[in-house]
Amino acid sequence: MDKLKNGPARYLALLFAALSVLGVLVLLIAVVPDWLANESTSKVRSEDEGRVRTALLASVAGLIAVFGAYVSHRSSRTAQKALETDRYTRAVEQLGNNDQEAVRLGGIYALEQIMRESIDLRGVVVELLSAYVRSETTKPEANLPGQPLPATRTDVAGALKVLGRNPIPDVHVDLSGANLSHANLLELHFERANLSDADLSFAILRRARLDHANLANAQLIQTKLGYASLRGTRCFKATFAAADLHGADLTGADVSEAAFTNANLTSSVLVGVDVTAAHWNGARLIGTIVDPPDRTAPS
Repeated sequence: MDKLKNGPARYLALLFAALSVLGVLVLLIAVVPDWLANESTSKVRSEDEGRVRTALLASVAGLIAVFGAYVSHRSSRTAQKALETDRYTRAVEQLGNNDQEAVRLGGIYALEQIMRESIDLRGVVVELLSAYVRSETTKPEANLPGQPLPATRTDVAGALKVLGRNPIPDVHVDLSGANLSHANLLELHFERANLSDADLSFAILRRARLDHANLANAQLIQTKLGYASLRGTRCFKATFAAADLHGADLTGADVSEAAFTNANLTSSVLVGVDVTAAHWNGARLIGTIVDPPDRTAPS
């Protein structure tokens, strides 16, 4: 509201300044030529005054053009921001429709378009969709017997895809505590995402990017993580029971107190990982790469 109030005042100040400058220039056009004109003869003097006035008029015209271009740019930018805000508001209204899933999905894809086009609203859209997924997947009524799994609902799955296929530097997805069981996150990007305490059991995360994500206390029971990238990922106390991690890259991951019971880590990369800090009961570790090379693979 303050910005809206200050907008007209700012334009009035600019207009006043422009008029003041214009007044000074008009005065200069009227007076300066007489000062600068050659006083040798009246004819030469008149010609000098004409040249000076022409130069000053050209300067005034240039200044007016520059000011006009600036005002036009400001007006265009203001109109664009107003349009973006209007589109965002309508998309949020669609997202809040409790009756039609198709309407909510339309709002989600409208938000994706806004995220791609508006630098100012990118972070806001990521926060909104993250909150939507957390809320919709943890509602008691969403997890009742006979109901479809929350993460498989069309609208929730759509929101997850939008978040995962539009990674934005320095804007991190927060899905902490979300119930993402059976979610299809194939090849999506969740670098540095907060997935702590999330349930990702039976989810599909093949070739997904989870570098430097937070998976502390997350449940990844029978999760499909083949060839996924978990470089530098925090897996403190995460449960990977019977998960498929074949070919996965866990370089530099923190696996302290993590459980890999009966997990498949065939040909996975554990370079820079303290393998003694995790539980590997029954895990398949054929061809696993550890660091240093002569270190015995976890058992």
